[in-house]
Amino acid sequence: MKITRLKRGVRNAQKIAIYVDSKYTFSVLESILVDENLYIDKEITEEDLDRIKLLTETLELKVKLINLISRRPRSEKEVRQYLSKQENKNQDEIIETLKKEGHIDDTKFTEWWIDQRVTFKNRSINEIRSELLGKGISNDIIENAFGKADLSENEISSIKQLAEKKRRLLIHKNLTTEQLNEKIVQFLLRKGFRWELIQKALEK
Repeated sequence: MKITRLKRGVRNAQKIAIYVDSKYTFSVLESILVDENLYIDKEITEEDLDRIKLLTETLELKVKLINLISRRPRSEKEVRQYLSKQENKNQDEIIETLKKEGHIDDTKFTEWWIDQRVTFKNRSINEIRSELLGKGISNDIIENAFGKADLSENEISSIKQLAEKKRRLLIHKNLTTEQLNEKIVQFLLRKGFRWELIQKALEK
């Protein structure tokens, strides 16, 4: 078999269509064209084509993942879940490459997640821990991240905000002050906040 034509893509100028024996086979990224030294009249085997096609699909998938991670950090488990829906034999290789290049880092992801959930979502430590475990983060990484961050003041701020929202929802009900406070405390406990922090927040 022989490469008989190379045609640059119209929609994507970085992709080159390969024709073998005058028939279109598939398109490759220009970087792969150069790396594989593909040119018109080059003899090529079926095995070469299969390998180059997989190489192209793997690189394109890696670029998609980097774009996905750039929108928000992802844990390794999240990336693996995404990859499980793709038909690609090099999934482990992609994961290892992304880890080496720093695109996947469960420690940094955990620190980012904690900051986001405390700052913008008023989550308790217990809620955040549960979320992180669901994302495949190990207990060691989670506890280490919590140990680095003093979140008491953040949690107190979250408790105050949530308590005020709950108070506004309940204020029109015919409740005594004691009943109202009890419902707010129970609500906060169910959210996973520690009793001592609830007391401290509501006393201020």
